[in-house]
Amino acid sequence: MAKTAHLSSSPSFLIGFLLVLIVANTVYVCGECDRGNSVVVKSCARSNCDSLCRFHSNFIVGHTECSVGPFNTNVCFCCR
Repeated sequence: MAKTAHLSSSPSFLIGFLLVLIVANTVYVCGECDRGNSVVVKSCARSNCDSLCRFHSNFIVGHTECSVGPFNTNVCFCCR
């Protein structure tokens, strides 16, 4: 019987996987705004960007910025 290699159980695979996770999480500096993660709102003054960003982002939101974008649209930017 031939033995099959299981990549998920090899130590080098696990170490490599952990390194990828660490590097992927540190690509953005804490406090840096991720312009790809934004939510269009009707008004910056009447919108709760904090809760919108926490609901729509796949990372821990450190702070939010609301500004007028192109074509006079109000945009909440979600920042790390």
